[in-house]
This record gives sequence, C-alpha cells and structure tokens, in this order.
Amino acid sequence: MAYRDMNGKVMIDEAAAQADIRQERQAEQILRRAANALQAVQNESNSFQGETAAAIGERAEQLRRQILNLISDLEDTQNYTQRVVRRYWLLDQKWKQIFESSR
Repeated sequence: MAYRDMNGKVMIDEAAAQADIRQERQAEQILRRAANALQAVQNESNSFQGETAAAIGERAEQLRRQILNLISDLEDTQNYTQRVVRRYWLLDQKWKQIFESSR
C-alpha cells in the first residue's frame, strides 16, 4: 500500500518499508554473530600471555563495542520505521473510514 500526499506523490510504501525492516533484521543477526566471534577472540586472547595477546584482546573488545553500538542504532532505526509505517497505516484507515461514511 502506497501512501500519497495531496499531489499524489508516494510518501510511504508499506511493502518496501517491511522489506527494509527484514533487511535490517538480517543485518542485525550478522552483526550479532560478529560480536559473538569477537567475544570469543577476546576470551581466547585472555588465555595467552604477552603483549600481542593483550593487544588482540583489547582490539577485539573495541570492535565488539563498536558493533554493539551499530546494533543499537539499527534497532532504533527498525523501531522508528515500524512506528512511521503504523502511523501512516492508521491515518490511511481513518481517511478511508471518513470517505466511506460520507457516501
């Protein structure tokens, strides 16, 4: 369902928005796997001694934190997209009801 403004310009395509949300969820899963892999690297580096192992562990933690921030941002984006789609769907239903009741 496409939402159009007064000039007929498409504002929101619900199917496209849902496809975006699905892609965002897939990206989130990939990022979570990467964060888990980095956690494993960090844990493994803790079992070794030396500066190299410590450096690997520190870098793994930095990257894991960055990925967790990306996941958080992605979740915010998904929530916002869902709210916008829902809002316009409700508006569409409201206008549909008004038009049907005026017949």
